[in-house]
Amino acid sequence: MNKLYLFVIVIVLGSYIYLDLTQQIKPIVYGESRFTFQVPGREIQLVTIGQRIGMEDCLEMRDLVYRQIDAVCSNEKICYENNKYECKTNVDDKYQDMLDQQPSRTHYLHIKQPGENLNGIILYWGMTENESWVVCNMMIEKMNKYKNVESNSQCI
Repeated sequence: MNKLYLFVIVIVLGSYIYLDLTQQIKPIVYGESRFTFQVPGREIQLVTIGQRIGMEDCLEMRDLVYRQIDAVCSNEKICYENNKYECKTNVDDKYQDMLDQQPSRTHYLHIKQPGENLNGIILYWGMTENESWVVCNMMIEKMNKYKNVESNSQCI
């Protein structure tokens, strides 16, 4: 009987260790969204890139993003139909540099989840340097109002 208990304990512990290891070895996947808006005299493209753990996590985030964008854009005339969200195994070098907190030709919001080694960025192409700085700081101010959203954010 003791051998049976020992066997069950070994199986249970082995299962936990296996599940823990599979969580750790899931590859980083990048969720990249692009949304284009028409404003007087120009187009602005909102780009967000977030590191996710595994493809399934990325696809779940994609579905959430599409629901949120549909809710925002359903009554707005500035939203284009060609909005997209892709899950990728790598990103362009310029976006990887931003995820690594390197300066860019536009200001962007860098987000780091506390306790995780996952980063994200939000930026707007088509804005002046001053506009991108103002919008970035406005995003931080809005994020700080939500008490249930914990992240370390900074404008770069």
